[in-house]
Amino acid sequence: MRKRRRLCAAAGVFAWIFMIFASLYIDPSVNAQHYEIYEYNILPDGTAEITGCSGSPAKLDIPESIGGAAVSGIGDNAFAKCKNLTSVTLPDSVTSVGNDAFAECTGLVSIRLSSNLESIGYYAFFLCKKLSEIKIPITVTSIGEAAFSECDSLTTVDLSKNTTTIGKMAFFSCNNLTSVKLPGGLTMIDEMTFFSCASLTSIEIPDGVSRLGDSSFAFCKSLKNISIPDSLTYIGDDTFNGCNNISDVEISSKSKFDRIMMGSETREFLSQYLHYYEPAPAEENEASEDKASADVSDPIPEPEPEAYSSRRVTVPDEHNDSSFRTTALIIFSVITLGVFIAVFVVIKKQHKAI
Repeated sequence: MRKRRRLCAAAGVFAWIFMIFASLYIDPSVNAQHYEIYEYNILPDGTAEITGCSGSPAKLDIPESIGGAAVSGIGDNAFAKCKNLTSVTLPDSVTSVGNDAFAECTGLVSIRLSSNLESIGYYAFFLCKKLSEIKIPITVTSIGEAAFSECDSLTTVDLSKNTTTIGKMAFFSCNNLTSVKLPGGLTMIDEMTFFSCASLTSIEIPDGVSRLGDSSFAFCKSLKNISIPDSLTYIGDDTFNGCNNISDVEISSKSKFDRIMMGSETREFLSQYLHYYEPAPAEENEASEDKASADVSDPIPEPEPEAYSSRRVTVPDEHNDSSFRTTALIIFSVITLGVFIAVFVVIKKQHKAI
């Protein structure tokens, strides 16, 4: 009788472990529902999240509702690597675009974002090489890491004035990006945000930004004009490394420039091109004139970009996670079922023996 109780307890423990495992690792797409070509899940708030589609569509006009539920999000990896996709229209009910949602859609030319969009996940449009323009709705508050990284055809970016967070490498190596207006709500520009944006000619850092991350504008080889706000207190390492065409750095006064923390090489480099736009005391004016008369025509040695090659962006290997989780769940389920059968057989034999 005691053995029977132990076996029952063991079976209960196995059942409990199985339930925990399933809740943590079960792939949501296993229970995905279907509507026309779309796969979707119903979220706890009763809205729908698009998780994928069947076939290889060239154009997607995502519906505002599915099965009576409003479509509120585009899930992680939903349309990743859909190389035939050229055009996407998101309904205004969508508030989030997930991680890797359109990553490596190398044929994507245009996308119309929801007017109520609030967040863009990391790597969301990574390697969308034909995407030439993007208008960020006014409702967007955060743009994830590497969201538009290596979008080679991107020429202009119209950022929302309400965007307060732009992840590192967000516009990494957007080689044809010529202009970007940064929103006033930013407090920092993260590391490598505009790394190797080789066509970017000028940048106005908004008042309120206190920090420029490491290599945030490195190898922007066409960059000529920089406007530095009084709020800036820190410039990271290699921030303007390889920006050899800079000719004008605007800041209110020498005292404001002197208080900014930065490496000695960065300070020496920027000091050559300082332009103060506030009247300075007589001594400072004389110093400014001396700076202006200095000969800065000698070419600056161009650093080797190869040093950064190992830091190139790569897509996280998450596209195979779902299949791994499903396989692991199946294997665990088979083992658990075998244990249940064995326990049942033993209990039955014990019962007959009694």
